[in-house]
Amino acid sequence: MHNKAPHATSSLASDNITDPSHASAAYLWSAHCDITILEQENSPTQYTAIPSHLLLPECSGYVSPHSVDIRFSSPFQIQSSSVFNGGYQHFERFINLKVSDQCIVGKTTPQQVFQEYVDQTHTLLEETNTGSKNIDGVIGMMTAASMKSCRIVSQTLCDDHQNTIKLLVMATSGIGNLRAAGDKAEYRYLYSAVHQQAENASESPSSQSPLANHAIPAKPAMPVKLGTINLFIACDKVLSPAAQTEAIMLATEAKVLALHNLNLQSPISEKMATGTGTDAVAVACPHPLTAVSSPIIDFVGKHTLLGEQLGQMVITAVSDSIQKYNPNTASCVEENMASNIENSNIKNSNIKNNNQ
Repeated sequence: MHNKAPHATSSLASDNITDPSHASAAYLWSAHCDITILEQENSPTQYTAIPSHLLLPECSGYVSPHSVDIRFSSPFQIQSSSVFNGGYQHFERFINLKVSDQCIVGKTTPQQVFQEYVDQTHTLLEETNTGSKNIDGVIGMMTAASMKSCRIVSQTLCDDHQNTIKLLVMATSGIGNLRAAGDKAEYRYLYSAVHQQAENASESPSSQSPLANHAIPAKPAMPVKLGTINLFIACDKVLSPAAQTEAIMLATEAKVLALHNLNLQSPISEKMATGTGTDAVAVACPHPLTAVSSPIIDFVGKHTLLGEQLGQMVITAVSDSIQKYNPNTASCVEENMASNIENSNIKNSNIKNNNQ
């Protein structure tokens, strides 16, 4: 890796879109060990272009105080746990969107949220000819975390046979609801309330679900402090479906290791945190039909060069995102732990009084 000296760009342009090479006080672009840090000030409608050397050749992208928005010139394939159009999809646009708590707890559907955002950006970015009001090709993640936490790590890998692959990792982080896998959940129902109510409304009384007459909460009980670690991973070579799944598994392991290295704990169980309650991950690559000259990569495990570098890049992005954006990481966890201990003491006191 080549170390590059950090540099800040100059004053804000008056247009909605800013070229990072000559105008933006809204973001500090700095690169060191191939990591780019985006730190915005107050610019609610400013879209700053992500430097092209960080993105894949097929991409363009923007960052604003409310989103990371990456476009692809040809269809890519993606596997993800994204809240909007998750699963295995073909897509042309990835959006990581900062939303209000109301969206996260289910007062607004993801489709409504992303349609509104796409409509707004179509107007703001129409001069670039990249805006489109069609959300069919959009993959969307949501978070309550600030876009100040955005970290993009990008590098080109080269093996002993001079084969190359461009790899990108984007992370945003909020750690307000850290959890360990297996912690007691707040939401004690098996079905989504929104989906269940929609299903019941569309069915005749005789064919309604057995749950139709049972009380389903309007929204799940959510932690007071919300937070999400979102990961978007993309490469410029075709991955087999199995390799995409393996990359998701590896990235998740790397995220867990980053949290462990920071000694972050779940306030529920006091075990080492393995993530937050609302994390999402996506792995994208070119579609085989549009990248016929690209060999297909079948393995992204820990015994492979790609797996090794992907793991290191995820650890770097997640660790830096949490440490730089959440400088009071330790105090945040201590506060959550203190709250949990207080609740535990009250519970134990009640049990003791009941036994007397």
